[in-house]
Amino acid sequence: MVSRIWRRMPTAGDVFDVALNMRDSDASEIFANRRDDDRRRFAAETAAALPHAPMALAYGLDGSPKPCALLWVWPLDESGALASVNLFATSDFPRLAGALVRDLRTRLGPMLVAAGFRRLECRVLETHTQSRRFIRHAGGAEEGACRAFGRNNETFILCAWLRTEWENR
Repeated sequence: MVSRIWRRMPTAGDVFDVALNMRDSDASEIFANRRDDDRRRFAAETAAALPHAPMALAYGLDGSPKPCALLWVWPLDESGALASVNLFATSDFPRLAGALVRDLRTRLGPMLVAAGFRRLECRVLETHTQSRRFIRHAGGAEEGACRAFGRNNETFILCAWLRTEWENR
């Protein structure tokens, strides 16, 4: 059975709902690059930043008012052509993943191209195999290892989506 999903601009409540209930694998990845493991502080900082993001979406499953994933894009340079893609989710993510991949491929990718992005990237914890698989299905390519990138010397994998690849689909 294919899950139907909804998406909306995230509220601060959405950020807290997902952050406080995120998968342990997402928490490990996020907190490997922070000074602390405080989910509430992470949620508060993320909620404060999201209104300034060029794109931010909360995703949920039909029939549930609470989101199970948050995705946002954050500029990496002044031109706005380079950006990071960020996503974290609850344990309901596997029920959402397939529909979210379709949404990324059919709607969000073209929208980001139209907005002028030439490169979107993210860094995923090497051991977070579920995220790495999702990124590949969503059209991202693994570009290389970022050794000792985490605060405890964890290896991260740099992944990217290029404008030329979206345009040639």
